[in-house]
Amino acid sequence: MNSAPWRQRPAGAGRQAPIAHALSHFTSKQCGLGAAKLRNRRQQKMFWAKRAMLAMMALSRMKQGGNTMSRKLISLAGSVCLLVASAVVPGQAQDSPIGIAFAEAPEQSSGVCTGQNTDKTLACAREKCAEGGAMAKDCLRVKWCYPAGWSADLFVQHKEGIHWHEYLCGWDSREALMAAVAVACDLSRRDFIRECSAVRLWDDSGREMEAN
Repeated sequence: MNSAPWRQRPAGAGRQAPIAHALSHFTSKQCGLGAAKLRNRRQQKMFWAKRAMLAMMALSRMKQGGNTMSRKLISLAGSVCLLVASAVVPGQAQDSPIGIAFAEAPEQSSGVCTGQNTDKTLACAREKCAEGGAMAKDCLRVKWCYPAGWSADLFVQHKEGIHWHEYLCGWDSREALMAAVAVACDLSRRDFIRECSAVRLWDDSGREMEAN
């Protein structure tokens, strides 16, 4: 006796189901909008690893014969998904806190960089210090704050004439930073200093501005 019509499997249905399942892992909701909700980099990596694993599992269940075009289609869908991700992830990176690094070669040069990696950002600051004319070995890593907050570059001169720069960072507002500058440049507390003033400021996004 023949099976009821609604129980019969259409030709090719067994092959197309895994294809549809594999493609489902690369829909705009799964790849673009799903990743957009993940602000943590570790979570994003886990998200993409899971997407790839699920797609590979679906592919492994496909029959080996006659599916060349299907596999190409899935590969193309995966590429589109990665393109969507590349448009989503940079926007999230901008939302993440940045740090600020300062390097100084006294009486010679200085360098300032912003970034999220401590070692790389400090290395960048030393490179900029060397570009300013100092020997690389003289460019010392003098300050790192993460998050950067509001920051200031102070010009300080000793009564004997030598001068150097000091740096403040990590303050939550311009007002708080300027209060810290006032304390750092209080000559009644530092009687060996002839001059002290802020010459550059950076806001909490790393944008440089004049101090006055």
